Amino acid sequence: MKSSLNQILKWNGWFFLLFAVVLFSSCEEDRVTFNQAQPEGVDPDAVLKKTFQGTFFCEADSSWLHVHEKKVWIAEGSSDDGGGDESIHATIHAKDSAVKVNVSVNTDSDSESVHIEANVNQTLLEMEKGDEARYFKGYYFLNQKKEKGEGYKVRILRKTKEGILLCRIQSDSILHLLENEEFVAKEKKDGEENPDEEKWNLSPSRKELKKLINMGLFSDVKLYRSTKQD
Repeated sequence: MKSSLNQILKWNGWFFLLFAVVLFSSCEEDRVTFNQAQPEGVDPDAVLKKTFQGTFFCEADSSWLHVHEKKVWIAEGSSDDGGGDESIHATIHAKDSAVKVNVSVNTDSDSESVHIEANVNQTLLEMEKGDEARYFKGYYFLNQKKEKGEGYKVRILRKTKEGILLCRIQSDSILHLLENEEFVAKEKKDGEENPDEEKWNLSPSRKELKKLINMGLFSDVKLYRSTKQD
């Protein structure tokens, strides 16, 4: 029974882990690359402004946003508590090493009780690795260097009375409307007809970046409320 239970635990743990990896590594924003850090012509900050630093909580999905001097990341966790004294641990990086998943599966050797806990950390900015934060007209543009090839992923932070809004790319539908513009370039893998394989390279001016924002390119918006300062 003990051996059988341990096998079940392994399957449960890895299923949870793989689900989390797929969830965090299949983002729409992975298909959109800004060729240069945004906005153009704005100098990057050496450290993030103190007014943005701190720990923030999103009630919508129970995730935490951590903003430090030179690093920004999201932490999410989930657990199914049944107690236990034997454990299986696993740590894995998604295809984007900015995403790290930790899974712990515990069981009591004398019972069927199980405790599964998973934590997912996603780095949005790490200046020590060459990422850039540029502040412009109340917005912080987080420019994260792509791991393969050139260019950046871009997210936006905006301060509010309640905390911070994190704005991310949710869909490329806006880019389909703008694909004839000079600052929007669409590419597709050779021989592929699946639209999910489309990738976009953007090189907007400040005016064109404002247009992208106003049209709703960064439409995945979450409010993170202030909790305490780090």
